[in-house]
Amino acid sequence: MRQRLREYSQGLPWLFKKLAGHIITEVDRGVTQEQLVRQSLNVELLFESDLAQLTPAEQQALRAIARAAPVSVVELDDAIPSEVLESLLHQRLVVQVGERLDTYWDTFRDFLNTGRVAIEDSYVVRYAPLGAGKLLRVVIAADGDIAVPDAAARLNTSATVVFNYARELRLFGVLAAEANRIVVEADIWSAENREEAIRTKVAQALRRHKMHTLTFELMPQGGVLPIAAFAHALREQFPAVEAKADSWFSYARSFCQWMEYADIVQLRPDGIVKASEDGSASRTRLLSGAMPVRLRSAFPGANPGPALQLLRHLACPESAERPSRNGRSAGVRDLSLLGAVELDERDRIVLADRLLVVDGEVDAERLRTRVLRQRGMREAFAALDAEPASPPMQLGQAHRAVLGANWVDSTTLSVGKYIRAWARACGVTTVLRPDPPRDPGTQSLWSTEGSGSQ
Repeated sequence: MRQRLREYSQGLPWLFKKLAGHIITEVDRGVTQEQLVRQSLNVELLFESDLAQLTPAEQQALRAIARAAPVSVVELDDAIPSEVLESLLHQRLVVQVGERLDTYWDTFRDFLNTGRVAIEDSYVVRYAPLGAGKLLRVVIAADGDIAVPDAAARLNTSATVVFNYARELRLFGVLAAEANRIVVEADIWSAENREEAIRTKVAQALRRHKMHTLTFELMPQGGVLPIAAFAHALREQFPAVEAKADSWFSYARSFCQWMEYADIVQLRPDGIVKASEDGSASRTRLLSGAMPVRLRSAFPGANPGPALQLLRHLACPESAERPSRNGRSAGVRDLSLLGAVELDERDRIVLADRLLVVDGEVDAERLRTRVLRQRGMREAFAALDAEPASPPMQLGQAHRAVLGANWVDSTTLSVGKYIRAWARACGVTTVLRPDPPRDPGTQSLWSTEGSGSQ
């Protein structure tokens, strides 16, 4: 509550006192702090109370100022009687800055002009979806209601961490406001598809947030918004919040991850872009525990062998061996990027799509659908379809250009080889490039013709 008051008052002492007095009145009539936070401090009621104390002449004058604000005092000499203007200034509903008049708060001005409060939420999102997902799976396993100490014990963490994980979920409207308990909102608990119900709630909350508006103001048309630039803007938007530079970058990244979860943006190694409208973006899940992947990861990061072996093992653990430890790490990483694996309620790796493996074999077409969602892979597969003998270095260089990566030649060559291998796993035909013709007069290093050797 202290943080929300500080943010909405923008650090202005008089407005802070006015908001604080309004909060005390609301609490006295039985409204909880949690309800006030979720209702954006219920400032609409504050505005209606302000207007109720005015005479009809004062209301008419106030709306005239709001329509023209900021307006010169000279322009209002004939339109508004001096005693009415003096009364509005005395009540601080109108403020004078130099020779101009305006309402005491731009949000109040919008209310007078439109009849509604167009206030945007302005809380700082501090934690990424990963921690919230862990907490949600624990709450769901406890039938949607669990005490904070019990949740902390199941997560092997402290009550403070649980409260931190729960904070964003409460602000998004996913969790109910209950003292010392974590409770899923009734409409989400009763939803046929709880994951989509949560995603919808989060999307609605984020679209009401002022950083959603700022995101698309900063994002170039059809371009990429670097997270570092977003973090810098975030810091400027919250002057009352004290945090280190690294913390602001962490907050920006968390906000971007939540926006990606809500299908508002897509995360890329170089920043965020507007979410694809064709529905092809790989989507994070909270209730099934999508595997965490480093923000700057790029696909593919290894040959598909370990990943395919892991898929077969997850589908048929009795008959298919699991890959080696090193191979398993590489396989988990690439499969995570593809959204092919996820975490269950016990944080164990499981298949996200049971149809990926049929009768012990990976479905190449179904795998290809997921691979083509990764940046640059559609172009790479198209190149191989047109020229099955495309060399690895050529493929790697093209992929490096699409991703804007800064790879050395050895890494570029390796990525090109990985692309060819994943293409074959997805049913794309590749062939080896034939050796260049050799001069008949040139003798091979290992040739024995004419050497006299046995």
